[in-house]
Amino acid sequence: MPTPPNPAPRHGSAAPPPSNAAREEDVTVEPSLPSQSPSAPPRDLVVLEGVSREFAEGDRRLSVLRDVSLRVPEGRFVAILGRSGSGKSTVLNLVAGIDDPDAGTITVDGHEITSMSERERTLFRRRMVGFVYQFFNLIPTLTVLENVRLP
Repeated sequence: MPTPPNPAPRHGSAAPPPSNAAREEDVTVEPSLPSQSPSAPPRDLVVLEGVSREFAEGDRRLSVLRDVSLRVPEGRFVAILGRSGSGKSTVLNLVAGIDDPDAGTITVDGHEITSMSERERTLFRRRMVGFVYQFFNLIPTLTVLENVRLP
């Protein structure tokens, strides 16, 4: 009797690892395919719902984002504009999973990153997010190739 095939892994979730820490092979994070129907409205690729973020500044709290909600449909280009200190980089760091919001949820390509562990967010960034830094952060004593080869 043939063996039944293994069920397909669910994207964005995994069986809990025995050591209570997610291993790379335990977490499946893959880009979702675009909607197949040309008449279907574009799905939301990035969703922020009620996101807030504060930072400590000395002995006071600085509220950078308060109850921010945003939907970015698939296929759209978005520019985030604002004066210095208005929260532009904070929004990008939150969407990339680099930072955690104090409140709210963030979903990127169907993956709710606010419910992920630090390890799961690391794997998410590795597989799903590309960064172009404002400053190169290159090591001047290395060649271009050596800088690119750095992990």
